Amino acid sequence: MRLFRIYQLAIATGLVFTFQNCTNQFAISPDSTQAASPATGQDVTEPPDDTRFKSAIEIINARCVSCHKTGGSAAFAPLNFQSEQLFISQSLVVPGDPSKSKLIYRLKNYPDATATNRTMPVGSDLSQDEYNILYTWVSKMQPDDSGPFACDTRDTLLARSLPRSMKRLSKRQYTNTLVDLLSRGMSVSNATTAVEQTLNNVTLPKDDDTVFSRFDGSVVAQHMRAYFDVADSVAARVTNSTYYNSFVTSMIGLNAGGCSSINTASLSAACSDRFINNFGLRALRRPLNSEELILYRTTYETAGRNAAGINAVVFRFLMAPNFLFRIENEGSAVTADLLKMNSYEVASRLSYMFWNSMPDETLISLAASRDLSTDASFLSALNYVADSTKSQDSMKEFTEEWLHLSKIPQFATNNATLNYMADGITLDTSLRTAMIEEVKDLSAYVYRNNMSFLDLFTSNVSFARDSRLVSIYGVTNPAPANVTPTNAIRFPSGERAGVLTRAALLVGGSELANPIKRGIRIRKDILCLSLENPPADLTNALEPPPADINMTTRQRYDHATNPTACMNCHQYINSLGHALGAYNSFGKTWVQEPIFDENGAFTNRYLPVNTFVDLSTSIAPGLNANGPLELSTQVANQHSTLKCFSEKALRFTEERTENVSKEGCRLNNLYSKLKQSQSLKDFFKSMAQDPEFRHRLMQ
Repeated sequence: MRLFRIYQLAIATGLVFTFQNCTNQFAISPDSTQAASPATGQDVTEPPDDTRFKSAIEIINARCVSCHKTGGSAAFAPLNFQSEQLFISQSLVVPGDPSKSKLIYRLKNYPDATATNRTMPVGSDLSQDEYNILYTWVSKMQPDDSGPFACDTRDTLLARSLPRSMKRLSKRQYTNTLVDLLSRGMSVSNATTAVEQTLNNVTLPKDDDTVFSRFDGSVVAQHMRAYFDVADSVAARVTNSTYYNSFVTSMIGLNAGGCSSINTASLSAACSDRFINNFGLRALRRPLNSEELILYRTTYETAGRNAAGINAVVFRFLMAPNFLFRIENEGSAVTADLLKMNSYEVASRLSYMFWNSMPDETLISLAASRDLSTDASFLSALNYVADSTKSQDSMKEFTEEWLHLSKIPQFATNNATLNYMADGITLDTSLRTAMIEEVKDLSAYVYRNNMSFLDLFTSNVSFARDSRLVSIYGVTNPAPANVTPTNAIRFPSGERAGVLTRAALLVGGSELANPIKRGIRIRKDILCLSLENPPADLTNALEPPPADINMTTRQRYDHATNPTACMNCHQYINSLGHALGAYNSFGKTWVQEPIFDENGAFTNRYLPVNTFVDLSTSIAPGLNANGPLELSTQVANQHSTLKCFSEKALRFTEERTENVSKEGCRLNNLYSKLKQSQSLKDFFKSMAQDPEFRHRLMQ
């Protein structure tokens, strides 16, 4: 049998800113037409044509860019932009308001800046004329409500469209698709068990989720070995004596056609063709063509017109490229270079975007009966998919990978100080899992209840079901299985709200409520602002500061990061983390911090926790926050946050890095929906409503 399988297989697989004044070794001509996007490194055509902007760029090139560029000493804070939009998108300038513009606020010439911030450029000051040019440029800059991305609304659909590569199903998509496919011929429970037991006995490579796991299209030998073993096992399972009769009968019954009488011991030609067509439509996510029908019919007849034949057919379908990959090459040509996808391809795109799985029977029926490339029919399908409870799976996946929840540290179970602080709460892997699930449940709740992006940062609804997390949160009861706005368990007033205050984003692993890790998470994952690694000559830079019985955690970290070499970066980190100092290292609120000595012994002393922070440098001039709730609101409303979320959502949906030069208008549309407080559901739906979603550039 294995030799036969191998034969079948052979056939089937045919921003951060510390301005410095360095030597003038690098400059970009103000007439340059190319600028590097900090998010993607792709070229953006942006010919500057404003005299004030050109004059400002000349000064920035001469006095700043030699350091603030790739390879420079301040490479983490790039300034080599040739577009006003890029200066705005990186929170360097606020159009019309120099007092809130970091590019101006940090200059020595700026009269109202504090001594702490008024440090640039290092060395010689700008001349008064140079300062006036920069100040006037920002003050005269007109706000652009269209969004932070360069966008030419005159571009045609062809100009905006991109090619799509053949995409391997992610591990999650592959698993879900197997379950949904088998459940057409057996119960969902039996299908789930069959797939879980099968996958437990194979080694399917883990997807790389550095960006998003959907990105990982790599195929290695181990993938094919695992696919082979899964196909072999599943084919054997559905054709054993327990399932064979009901599986074949149910699959034929989806559309019996000319099969009027089913004899599973020896299927008639009409009945075997119906099984092949029905199973193939779902496995390949499109109808079989005549050549494929002949191929699979031959497979069935060669193996035997019985269970062995069905076994061979199922195996072959599960090894087919169109099952393992999402291939969009049918459709119809709009131009010589642009392809409009057909209804089955559109249905598949929708189902994998929102469900992480194949189309269900309703969506298959819509694809068969209506032209989903037309706006009206497409909208019906889109609303059906987006409103399904299954769409919450993708929202949870997005949240987990956007916030890198799988990377939160494990609890140091042998840490006596941490265990003392836990006061009887068992800090283990299962609690860590409960914390992660609670954040994912929050995002699903916001999505299904048509709530906005801001609600993700301000909701006071608890989703804690583990009794230990309930205790940490100080809520009265565990969350119900299906949380609604009317039955929700809410946090005590003023203690906690939104994603930043959930335990999963506060866990430090040890006894220290580490403000640096918390601040970096916000800066990198939420604001999409870059950070440099610690200088190589700073030994033990990542080690926690030494214990001091006279200092709080905040004071210890501020003391340790006070040297200038540290503050070049930590001025953008510390305040963000300190605002979350209202929570200990496993997310429990405190107003008095217990103090431990250098041996980890409790000193019987407490020091008050201070969560007031000045956000002028870390986020924007003039901003401050008195604690985590104010921080959450400030962060959620930041230009950088909305831009960051728009970019990451498009990456997740399209399963690739965004192309800023072609997708600026699309990104601006997403940005505006967040800014207008539209629902997260409508935000994600809008990506599918773009014409580009139903078209691809032919290669």
